[in-house]
Amino acid sequence: MLCLVFTAVFLSILRTSLSSVNPSISSCFSMNVAYDLGHSIASKATDGPNSCQEFCQMVRLCSHFAYNYGTGTCFLRQGDRQVPKAGYVSGPKFCPTYESQNSSEPICKNKVCIQGGKESNEGNVIVDGKPVCDDNWGLEDAAVVCRQLGFPGVESATVESEFGTVSSDYSMDKVRCVGDESSLRDCYHKKVDACYGNEGAGVVCATQTVGLLPSVFAEDEICFGWW
Repeated sequence: MLCLVFTAVFLSILRTSLSSVNPSISSCFSMNVAYDLGHSIASKATDGPNSCQEFCQMVRLCSHFAYNYGTGTCFLRQGDRQVPKAGYVSGPKFCPTYESQNSSEPICKNKVCIQGGKESNEGNVIVDGKPVCDDNWGLEDAAVVCRQLGFPGVESATVESEFGTVSSDYSMDKVRCVGDESSLRDCYHKKVDACYGNEGAGVVCATQTVGLLPSVFAEDEICFGWW
């Protein structure tokens, strides 16, 4: 009985601590959960889960963290396999930005979407409700996504979940487009992946067509080779 009372008191204190540190913490961090026990890529003492997350953000290989309130130790993980563990507070490297009021509404066509960006022309790429891994991701791939969604062009291809941490359950990996495909699904890709939540592919699509200045077409301005 005494043990049960102690556990209840401890959990109550833990919830209070989390709320006082960051009122929005419950939407991103998980209580009494650890990630990938026994597979820590780094660890050190920190003063709370927020500091632990900041430590994770400084380590490229880290995708999730697990903070032990009992010892004050922060464990960095490369993976998001959840394990129930009392006294731990865990979370992703970055809290998903697509839940923020500052992010734009997802843009979708035939279940190919971009979401998480502050502007409607940018975001992580989502196919069939799952993210796309950034292995081999480049401009040709991003161009296909932008064209499929109705944009006139592409500005850049992004990697490492630039627009917020994504699920590690990916729909596509090692995408390799020629660039003239009408749909991202038409591009070569693999459905089996070995990617984590910080490896989401994304795009920044162009919103205006960039044309050439009229002077470029003047006869004395056109070059046909090196002289």
